[in-house]
Amino acid sequence: MPHPSQPPPRLLVADQVAGRISLLDLPDGGEVAALDHRHLAEHAGFLALPDGLVACVDDRAGELLLLDQYGPDAGRPLVRRRIPVAVPAEHLAAAPGGRRLAVTTGLGRNEEPWTGLLTAVDLE
Repeated sequence: MPHPSQPPPRLLVADQVAGRISLLDLPDGGEVAALDHRHLAEHAGFLALPDGLVACVDDRAGELLLLDQYGPDAGRPLVRRRIPVAVPAEHLAAAPGGRRLAVTTGLGRNEEPWTGLLTAVDLE
């Protein structure tokens, strides 16, 4: 069990094809919140950031999503911010403090590279 001062552990699960991201409470697996019509960039995946935040990219919307996994407990939405980025997102990385993020594009469904874009994001 987590220490009383620590928030409970959480797990983000995505069904890229169905377009659903679920936030689960652990260890019971109960769904805390969900996002429909969100298609996670499966190769880039989820990126843990400080303060319980998580970044991911919605390839269909062309957006970086900044998720607050403890927001729903405090009456805040799961999605804290949406930021336009180039897609398809292949890689997602953050500077050590989590303030600056980088998203690079990849092949998507193409056999040859057709773009090599980098989106730099400053969260402040």
